Amino acid sequence: MKNTFYQLLADLKNKAQVKLFLKDFLTESELNTLANRLAIIKLLNQGKSYAEINKKLKVSSATIASTANLLNKKGSKLAIEKIKLDEWVEKIIGKIIW
Repeated sequence: MKNTFYQLLADLKNKAQVKLFLKDFLTESELNTLANRLAIIKLLNQGKSYAEINKKLKVSSATIASTANLLNKKGSKLAIEKIKLDEWVEKIIGKIIW
């Protein structure tokens, strides 16, 4: 069943479809947990301190520490690469449009 789930995620065509699927299949709490994990990884990767992350996201240092363990995993590295690429593209587009 996991393979079916992975394939389904890969087959979703755009942000709207992913949002629709995740909002139907995850509780608000589960969605927030995943979003917070991603935000923590991103902020740690940017060199932010636990105190800065705690202040910004209102998460405990224990949550930050447990999420920090994900930093060197392949999936987390892939997520950071994708986020950096998206941010770079948005920056370039902003320069072109303005």
